[in-house]
Order: sequence, then C-alpha cells, then structure tokens
Amino acid sequence: VLEAASKPCPEGFFDQDSSYQLELVNYDIRLAHCYCSTLGYADQWNIHQCHDHIKDQSKATATSYSAGVIVVVMNTFFTLLMDRAGHFERHQSLNQMETSNMVRVFMLKFVNP
Repeated sequence: VLEAASKPCPEGFFDQDSSYQLELVNYDIRLAHCYCSTLGYADQWNIHQCHDHIKDQSKATATSYSAGVIVVVMNTFFTLLMDRAGHFERHQSLNQMETSNMVRVFMLKFVNP
C-alpha cells in the first residue's frame, strides 16, 4: 500500500480538468496519488507533489520484481541441489534417479511459490 495514498479519490475527481485536480492536491497532499497516477513518469517527475508518489511506486515495483527474482533463484538452487543429491543415492536405473529427482524438485517448487 502506498504511504501517500492515504485518502480515497473524491467523487468526480477524474472528471475535472488537470489544473483543478492539482489545486485539490495542493490543498490536500494525501490526494497526490489520484492526480499523479493519471500522468506519465516524465510529467510526474516535473511536478513536486508527485515525487513521493514516484518513490512509493518505485519501491512497490522493486519489491515485486525482487520477490520474483528470489523465487527463480531459489528454484534453480533447489533443482541443482536435488540433481546433485540424486547422484549419491543408489538407483537401479537412470530412469529411477530422474523420477526421484523430479518428485523432490516438484515438491520443493510447490512449497516455494
């Protein structure tokens, strides 16, 4: 949740012209997310009231991407670890070893969303 987005957008806010919306934001900065979300990033950067909105959006996006990268790294690590562990077990055939590895990797990936 964005810190600056502490107040819901007023009824009919988006029907008003841009200058009136900015005037409302100047009166109550907690409405900055309503105004800034309608602008492009370059326009947001040029308006002082949108700087906190940009920072909060960037933090939220970075957190989301970081979580995705961590899941991919952990899944790769678990796959490599289970493949290595499979070589130390005594299997009758290569097919049994691959089946065993596949089941363990599936379980680890299932637990690690």
